Amino acid sequence: MIEHAEPLSKVIYDKAKKLGIESITLRFSGGSDEGYLEVELSESDNADESFSSEIEDWAWAAYNYNGMGNGLDYGDKIMYDIKNGKVSTIEWYAKDEEKLEIAGISKLDSFSVSKIMRRCGQLGIPYENVISSLYAKSKGWPPGKCMKQHKEGMDGAIGLGEKKRPLLEKDSTPHALVEMKSLLGTSS
Repeated sequence: MIEHAEPLSKVIYDKAKKLGIESITLRFSGGSDEGYLEVELSESDNADESFSSEIEDWAWAAYNYNGMGNGLDYGDKIMYDIKNGKVSTIEWYAKDEEKLEIAGISKLDSFSVSKIMRRCGQLGIPYENVISSLYAKSKGWPPGKCMKQHKEGMDGAIGLGEKKRPLLEKDSTPHALVEMKSLLGTSS
């Protein structure tokens, strides 16, 4: 995984500005001892394939991404916002599908950890059961993650002080107790 985003080279930055490109996204992936890179440029009538290749060459040299792993996919998405002079990164990990299948989880959930934790709190599923579940482990949630959101679910409210409000449907997930237990791979 990438520790931090490298600054774009001055040559690439200047060329992107000149071509009217507002953002450059690098999508690295790996996991089975081979690294891959996809370069995505914001819409520009002036950008061509050679500029994407130039960025790709720079990115391989700057990041030394090798894709080593245990066979499970992982990756990094690095977004350079040329227009606003900012950079952001996202890392992702694939789940061990075989272990999830054994646990009866056929489709991974798309809800955020915060919403899942609030829903578990609403449903009365103990925090320890959630954080130690196969699902939480497959997501890489460390112990202590989102305890606040779990408590919010238990309390039926979100926020603190004057900003405290009742928990709304959008703050949680639609799972029934049986569905949530199935997702987590737990019976308690």
